[in-house]
Amino acid sequence: MARRILLIRLSALGDVAMLYPVVYRALHENPDLHITLLTRKAMMPIFAHLDRVEVIVPDLQNKHRGLFGLTRLYAQLKKKHFHAVVDVHNVLRSRTIGALFKLGGTKVKVLDKQRDLRKKLTAKENKERVVIEPMVERYRQTFIKAGIQVSSVEAPPIYEFKGQRKGIGFAPFAGFAQKALPPEKIPLFVKALQTLDEEVFLFSAPGKERAHLQGVAHETGATLAVFSGGLLEELKFMSGLRAMVSMDSANGHLASLVHCPVITIWGATHKDAGFTPQHTQAHVEVSTDELTCRPCSVFGNKPCWRGDLACLHRIKAEDVVAAFKSID
Repeated sequence: MARRILLIRLSALGDVAMLYPVVYRALHENPDLHITLLTRKAMMPIFAHLDRVEVIVPDLQNKHRGLFGLTRLYAQLKKKHFHAVVDVHNVLRSRTIGALFKLGGTKVKVLDKQRDLRKKLTAKENKERVVIEPMVERYRQTFIKAGIQVSSVEAPPIYEFKGQRKGIGFAPFAGFAQKALPPEKIPLFVKALQTLDEEVFLFSAPGKERAHLQGVAHETGATLAVFSGGLLEELKFMSGLRAMVSMDSANGHLASLVHCPVITIWGATHKDAGFTPQHTQAHVEVSTDELTCRPCSVFGNKPCWRGDLACLHRIKAEDVVAAFKSID
């Protein structure tokens, strides 16, 4: 008899990308398992090729907004008669949906965000250098709590490139300024990467970021990466790169989906918080011995305590070049 679970992860793109290998393994190891994934529309292409995965996109701004909207969404979902609900988001919306299912008698398991450890790692005073389990591993553990066997977090690439890898991807922006490369440093890093005799491709979100990188491309001769075919075209392109240089942002996680080697640059955040892209082969950061304030937040959404973003301004372009050579 088939088992069907509701899997909830509404955002963000990098966090949903980290979910992919666990979903793949769960399906591979449990042939009777069917997954309904509740997430955003932009994330759908990541799972489009997987059998036994149905993606439902809630209308959180209108039809499913607020408590009454989530109740309406629950009424729609409960008709599928889920064996369990696996909430790997653990925010108010997902907990509300989970509570409704629990009241209806469905087993609900929720991701442990390890908030106590996060507070210790990011404390301003009396900071503790704890290492938090990778998010992808905590996803796996949540599946296991729901009675779903998942023995590893390894999965084949979404797209397997055949041929000689060429070029370096560079994604200098992030969702928050505290983990984005200062704009004035971007051309310097591009020129440093070009000394490796590789074409440099600039990745960004549409809008102001892309407009800024258009200027960088004009100044340096780098290539602006724009994909009319959407996320799958972008993933296919990433699969052929020799490396992706990314801040603590979604681009590193997307590159990991196609097993492109990732070089991650860290500012206010830190790899010990558990959000390192799965196929990261090198880290570039200012040492916590030099900047004892690092990390000051898990997501980079808190103002710099020093006021100068030294964790980003002190990063050197030559360190990124050295990181690339270390994986070459």
